[in-house]
Amino acid sequence: MSEVTVVLSDLHANGRALASAVDDALRRGFDRLIVLGDLLTYGLDLDEVIERVAHLRDTRGATVIVGNHDQLYFDLAAGNQGYYDTLPEWLRETVAYTLSRLDVRAFAERFDWRPSTTEGPWLFAHANPFAFGDWRYLYNPSDALEAALSLRDRSMVGGVFGHTHRRFAMAFSHHQLERNNHPSATIEASSYDVDVARPIDEASPNVFVVNPGSVGQPRHRDRASTYLRMTRSNAQVTLEHIAVAYDSQAHVQALRDCQAMSESTREKLCSFFEPAR
Repeated sequence: MSEVTVVLSDLHANGRALASAVDDALRRGFDRLIVLGDLLTYGLDLDEVIERVAHLRDTRGATVIVGNHDQLYFDLAAGNQGYYDTLPEWLRETVAYTLSRLDVRAFAERFDWRPSTTEGPWLFAHANPFAFGDWRYLYNPSDALEAALSLRDRSMVGGVFGHTHRRFAMAFSHHQLERNNHPSATIEASSYDVDVARPIDEASPNVFVVNPGSVGQPRHRDRASTYLRMTRSNAQVTLEHIAVAYDSQAHVQALRDCQAMSESTREKLCSFFEPAR
């Protein structure tokens, strides 16, 4: 019997993208839904995103993980500005915009926030498998190798982490993990790209590090919003990145029209939806 887990990450107050992703996931069907955090910041659709995730929690038992852009608002409400003060000016402006429209207490109480969760021998967290509050990015094979070593030490086959807004999947062999070297990815990210499903044997000695991509603000070169679909059956897992089709230009236009933020910040936010140079 197979079980399907859908993983959504980095929603970032993009209601149009989230609606399309959820509609697509419901149409395909799933058994479990995990949201890897970062519900807010960057986008304008605070209430819509919060309500949609809450509905998924109530009707489909969605697990909601704390991301750095969730914890940020909890910290600010508690008077802790340490992380906020390290952010660039344009990002602080988007955070201030969000905070001015957010009931942080209600947001904090709306979900049973978790630092991480598991599904069989797989770990799910917002950024990485390290201690909660360690928001290190897994940008490249060297970073992912450190994560893979941590997963192996916890007897995990793989980990699924968001945070970078870039989809990928990397596998590290037993030999690589034992030597603790820094290889290039042994499985090219393109092997896991959109619409390509790849089976993984959970009994293999490999350790896998996977990113579902971002629903709300993708930073992959093709700027495609994606989520991850995992099908587990008889100690095998099939991973598939699913592309989300929605009116991204309407989202960009809404950002551009938002007079509550400076023009330079609005243009910065819009730039994330332009093709990578």
